[in-house]
Amino acid sequence: MDVLIRFLNIVEASEKKLEATSNFPDVVPYGIELLNIISDNIDLRPEFGKLFIQTISKSTLSHEPLVEFCMHSLRWVELKEEFGSLCDNAVKNSRWSEIQRLQGALAAFEDDWEDAIDFYGEYFNAKNT
Repeated sequence: MDVLIRFLNIVEASEKKLEATSNFPDVVPYGIELLNIISDNIDLRPEFGKLFIQTISKSTLSHEPLVEFCMHSLRWVELKEEFGSLCDNAVKNSRWSEIQRLQGALAAFEDDWEDAIDFYGEYFNAKNT
């Protein structure tokens, strides 16, 4: 299976799981799987970045925990800049649900991101991130 299609299938499976449970820590296995795909195919970084942007842009959730989880691990500067630009645009156009999702993703780039401990402590404490 194509790596990018596999990525999207994992995102979709994560979304279905969250719809069923509304439990943010349930994204951890999906996030780990995405991080493994990315590390095995780092030459596709620009494509993965586009898929993260697509995922957060089409989301109907107030937060996009899978993207946040991955951003805290990856901390790709180009994605932080893109999320910042998208957030600025959402503010200008009063798109409140987008603002909340994008601010959540931006917060995940920070070392002291509270959700790393509150929701994903078992994973991030083991990784010391």
